[in-house]
Amino acid sequence: VKGGLSEDSWTSVHWLGMRNFGRFIGWVPPFRNVKWAARPIDSNGQTVSKRMAFTFDDAVGSNATAFNLVLDYLSTEDIKATFFVIADEHVRTDEGKAALKRAVAEGHQLGNHGVKNSAMAKLSFEEFTAAIDEWETVVSDALDRPWPNSDEARWFRPPQGLMSGDMNEILLQRGYSIVLGDLYSDDWAHADRDFHAGIIKYGAVDGSIAILHVMDNERTLRTLEIMEDVVPALRKRGFSFSRVDDMFKGQGPDSAPICADAPLSTSLVVICFMGFTFFFAIVLGVLLWDCFFCIVALTYKARGRPVPWKKLGASSTKRTAASTQQQQQQQ
Repeated sequence: VKGGLSEDSWTSVHWLGMRNFGRFIGWVPPFRNVKWAARPIDSNGQTVSKRMAFTFDDAVGSNATAFNLVLDYLSTEDIKATFFVIADEHVRTDEGKAALKRAVAEGHQLGNHGVKNSAMAKLSFEEFTAAIDEWETVVSDALDRPWPNSDEARWFRPPQGLMSGDMNEILLQRGYSIVLGDLYSDDWAHADRDFHAGIIKYGAVDGSIAILHVMDNERTLRTLEIMEDVVPALRKRGFSFSRVDDMFKGQGPDSAPICADAPLSTSLVVICFMGFTFFFAIVLGVLLWDCFFCIVALTYKARGRPVPWKKLGASSTKRTAASTQQQQQQQ
C-alpha cells in the first residue's frame, strides 16, 4: 500500500536524521553500544567521503534462488555487502550452505541476526547465550570453517531492532559489535519500491548504512528493483560501497558517527527536543495544577463545606470594604 502513516513517519524520521535519533536512543542502556553509521577511514587514516554500506537482513531466506539473484547483481556492479544471517532451517540445507559459501567467496561479509525471525530481547541470559552459540555453530558448519575470518570483526544486528541489558552484556563479552543503520524504511512491511528507493537515494550521507531485506516474500521481492534504482543514482552522487567491517576499520569502540550532513543538524534537533520538552512540561504542570484544585473542590463539596480559596476570597473582600469605609470616614 502506497502512502499512509508508515511512509509519512519514516519520511519525518529521515528528515530529522536517523543518526540524530540514535543519539537519543543511545541514552537507553541496552542501546549504548549500538552503531548507527560510520566515519569511514582509509588506509592512510584520512576521512573518506561518499562511502556507504548496503546490508541485507534475514539471509538466506526461504528462497536461495532469490538470494543468488541479489548476489548476481552485486557481482555485476562490483559491490561488496554485508548479509545478516538467520541461522534457521534454510541455512542448514545444501542450497542454503552453498549460497552462504558463494557470498563469502565473492567477498561479502556475514553477520549474526539470530536463529529465528523474531525478537530476542525477552530471552533470558542463558537462552540468549545458547542462541549465540547455536548461530556460530550453524554458520561455521555451513561454511566448513570457523566464523568469522581472523581479519573480520563479529557483527550482530538485533532482530526487529530490539535490545536488552542481557543481550548487550553477552555480546560485549563475546567480542561482538552491534550495528543497526541510518537508512531504513520498513521495506519488509510494504511494497512501495519508489518510496524505499527514495529513502536511500536522497537520505544517504557519508558513512550511511542502508538496511534492506533478502528477497523472501511478496514485499521483499522488490529488493533487487530497489538496488537497480538506487545504485546508479548514488554513484552519480559520488558514492562508493563497502562492507560494514570496512566502514568501521580504524575507528575506536567509542567513535561517534558524523551527523552534520543530516538534513537537520544534531544541535537543531537537540534544541527542538528541549523546546518541545519544556513546552509539554509547562502544559503538564498546568493540567496537574488544575486537577489538584478540582480534586480539592470536589472533596470539600462532598463534605458540604466551602472550598478554602472562597473563604480567602471572602476575607479579602471584607478587608478591602472595611479599608474603603475607614478612608471615607477620615475624609
